[in-house]
Amino acid sequence: MEAKDKGKVIMLALRTFHSLEGVFIGNPKDAIVACDGEKIVGAATLNIYSYKKGTLGYVDYAFIDPNVQNAGIGKKMYAEAIQELKSRGCNEVAAVVRSDNVQSFHLFEKNGMNRCSLLQGYRILGFGGMVKLLLFTPYWAAACGDFYLTHSDSKRGSISQILWYIWINVAFMMLGIITGKSSIFSYMLAGICTMSLTIAAGGIAGLFTKERWTFRLSTGGGLLSAILGIFQTFFPVVGKWYPEQFNKSKGQKRLLAVSALSEWYMLLLLYVIANIGLKDSAFLSSLSRVAGTLLVYRIIPTYPFNEYGGGRVYRYSKMIYLIQFVITLFLLMWIRS
Repeated sequence: MEAKDKGKVIMLALRTFHSLEGVFIGNPKDAIVACDGEKIVGAATLNIYSYKKGTLGYVDYAFIDPNVQNAGIGKKMYAEAIQELKSRGCNEVAAVVRSDNVQSFHLFEKNGMNRCSLLQGYRILGFGGMVKLLLFTPYWAAACGDFYLTHSDSKRGSISQILWYIWINVAFMMLGIITGKSSIFSYMLAGICTMSLTIAAGGIAGLFTKERWTFRLSTGGGLLSAILGIFQTFFPVVGKWYPEQFNKSKGQKRLLAVSALSEWYMLLLLYVIANIGLKDSAFLSSLSRVAGTLLVYRIIPTYPFNEYGGGRVYRYSKMIYLIQFVITLFLLMWIRS
C-alpha cells in the first residue's frame, strides 16, 4: 500500500464490513493490497510489535470487495500478507478472526495458522507478547473473536470448552462484588442456569442433524466483559456450537440457524418463567434480567451483538430473523408493561 491508497483502503473496509468493525480500522500504516488494474479490491492491514521473545506480526484486518469475492483473490492476499511479515523477521504471525467468519479462518488455516487459546498464546508469546496483543489490537473488544497463530494447535473437547465458558463468564460476573450489590450471588446463579440451559438447547438441536457438533469458546472480548461485569451488566464471552466440518454452504447456514433458534427458544422460556414466578424472588429477578439481556442482544443486528446468535439466523433467512425480532420485542414490551 502506498500513502495515497490509504483513503481507498479505509472506504473499502467500511463498505465491506457494514458494521462497527470497519470503524476500528482507523488509519492503517501498512497493508498488502490486491488490485484489479488500478482499482484496489482487497487489503490486509499489517502491524509489527517487538517483545521479549522476538517480533510479532499481526494481520489486523483483511477484506475483499464483495463484487470480486470467491475468485481466489483472498487466498493469494492472505498468503502474501503472512509471507511479508515473516520476511520482515517476525517469528510469529497472529490474527483475530470472528469464529463464524468461515472464509477468513479457512484462509488463515490454509496458510499455516491455527486457532489458539489465551493460555497457549501466553506459553508461545510470553507475558510481553500477550500484553502487546491485548493493548495494541482490538482483540479485547472482539466479541466472538478467535485467536490464531502460526503455531501448532492442541484441540480441546466440548466438555472442557463448556466448563471454561461457564467459569470465565461467572468470574466476570463475580466482579460485580466491587459495586457492593447484595443480589450478586443470585445474579451469578441465574447466569449459570441461563448459560447451561441455552448450551443444552443448542446441543440437543445438533443431535437431530447428521452432523457432528463441537462446542467452542471464543476468547475475544474478555476485557469488555470484565469491565461491564463490575456493573453487573451481563456481556458474556461468546461460546457456540459448530459442526466439525464448518463451511459456508446454505445447508450449514440452516443448521447454524436451527442451533441459534433453539437457544433463543430456551431464553424465551426462561424469561417467561422468571416473570410469572414469585415476584419477591431474588433468583427469578436475576434470571429475568440475564435472560432478557441476552434476548435483546439477539435482536440487535450489528456487531458485536449479532455474534450472540442473531447473526446466524439473519445470514440464513432475513424473514425468520424479522419474525424473531418481532416476537422478542413484543414479549419484552408486554412483560415489562
